[in-house]
Amino acid sequence: MTSVGHDLLPMEGGGPYVFKVHGSLSHRAGSLLPAPNQPPVYAQLYIYDPDDALTYRMDNPHNVSLDRTIMTDL
Repeated sequence: MTSVGHDLLPMEGGGPYVFKVHGSLSHRAGSLLPAPNQPPVYAQLYIYDPDDALTYRMDNPHNVSLDRTIMTDL
């Protein structure tokens, strides 16, 4: 559960887009513990009981219109 840390540099000239890494390649990994008074997100949810993790996901304002049964299946 990490993201590649990189700087995107604009390409000069034409041709297809190519992803080039300049310098070193690194990974950004967040804490497995949520910040104080913050709900768990992303990989932090995988250390919780599945029912508790689902409750945290359903409490997210972006998920208000989602069906809990379908979210359970997913």
